[in-house]
Amino acid sequence: MIPDRPTQALIDLQALRHNVRVVRERVGPACKIAAVVKANGYGHGAVEVARAALDAGAEMLCVAIPAEGAELRQHFADTPVLVFGPAFPSDVETVVHHNLIQTVEDEGILPDFERVASLYGKVAAAHLKVDTGMGRVGLQPEEVLPFMERAARCKHVRFEGIMSHFATAGDDQAFARQQLRAFLDVARRLEERGFGMGMKHMANSAAVLSLPESHLDMVRPGIMLYGLRPTPHMGEELQPVMTVVSRVSKLKVVPDGTPVSYGSTYRCRGRRCIATIPMGYADGYRRGLSNRFHVLIRGKRAPVAGTVCMDMFMADVSEIEGVARGDEVLIFGRRGGDLLPAEEMAGALGTINYEIVTGISARVPRIYC
Repeated sequence: MIPDRPTQALIDLQALRHNVRVVRERVGPACKIAAVVKANGYGHGAVEVARAALDAGAEMLCVAIPAEGAELRQHFADTPVLVFGPAFPSDVETVVHHNLIQTVEDEGILPDFERVASLYGKVAAAHLKVDTGMGRVGLQPEEVLPFMERAARCKHVRFEGIMSHFATAGDDQAFARQQLRAFLDVARRLEERGFGMGMKHMANSAAVLSLPESHLDMVRPGIMLYGLRPTPHMGEELQPVMTVVSRVSKLKVVPDGTPVSYGSTYRCRGRRCIATIPMGYADGYRRGLSNRFHVLIRGKRAPVAGTVCMDMFMADVSEIEGVARGDEVLIFGRRGGDLLPAEEMAGALGTINYEIVTGISARVPRIYC
């Protein structure tokens, strides 16, 4: 049952399907699409998003941790699910039991996979991760061949792919192409030594849009599936998927000098009309927006007045005619002809659109339309 709350995240699955089709147009029919649905589908709802992405033509799902993959497996019995994050010994049984594909970049975990897969009578699927310049996880290029020579002794682990990750595909194209060359060189040397690694993949959303030579056998779009741009200058054809709305819960007219919210950081200049909105930082409306952002009510901007609280915040609606209790408040997204992009909120916070949508908490009900 969906909680009866005025604060809601409206998820447009038609927009998501459109964005998957944008990916398909970019990569062509032969390249596989692995939809990245980690972090609960970037806050949109992993299961619902995954279903829509698969319906629109995606062939694989990607998550960050095994528990996310196990949840998906309850709904998608046969869909390949790739786990990006490093595996710890405590994760191995989950991966093997649910037939997940594990990203491997550390030799130390292989004995655990060999042992558990043997007990289950399975061959665990894996993709090898190479660090070509992200500096986060993955084997260094010179480590790959010795690693595979030792990994080949494992009878219950099969490497079905090789992957890397771009650090700057959205802005520094020269470095991105340097990464791609390094990756392809590693893959070539492995093939020359008889290690058929199956599919090669590296492209994230920014590379899908800007580096067609990086599409290879499969792409891994994430943020673009949700209609948000990886960088401001790309992805104009994408359609935003999440819109967050709330409603005015209280209106009061107060005299000059009235303080509003914790710390009295906002004091009314003249007689003002203050609206209370039942969304706060526990819902994902960040405290850093206090006194520095706005919402849309009746299509007009209402500035945030005072410190954002855990469960609510206030906005000054003095300049908006006819505001009434129950009026809809656009937090971000698109509603009719009104638009308040998540990117605009991200700019006010000095962050990125990824953090805005993933930060909408679980107590905000998702409404799928």
